[in-house]
Amino acid sequence: VLPQLIYRRALTDKVDLQAGLGPAFISLKQDVVGSFSVPAGTQNVNTGLVEESATATGVAASLDLTYKVGTNWGIGGFARYAGAKVDLDTSDKELNVGGMQAGAGIRLRF
Repeated sequence: VLPQLIYRRALTDKVDLQAGLGPAFISLKQDVVGSFSVPAGTQNVNTGLVEESATATGVAASLDLTYKVGTNWGIGGFARYAGAKVDLDTSDKELNVGGMQAGAGIRLRF
């Protein structure tokens, strides 16, 4: 969940900028190897998987540029980051979760 406060501004008659900032609530769930064994006389590995989960609070930021092509539509691109640190039982250090995303597309205005 990434609630954000958004600031929007027209840079020119054709270009709009939108920036956002807020908290990032990130949930992590993954399977890790809890135990393993190799039966005598074989090369088979038997694993026991353990599911670990954690939630963390971090920061989220976004940036979006739109170039207006028509009255109610344009093209644009965005970049956003959401990240936090979690502490899992099977790890001896904090793990970074989240990351960067980017994309482009058509913008419609109603």
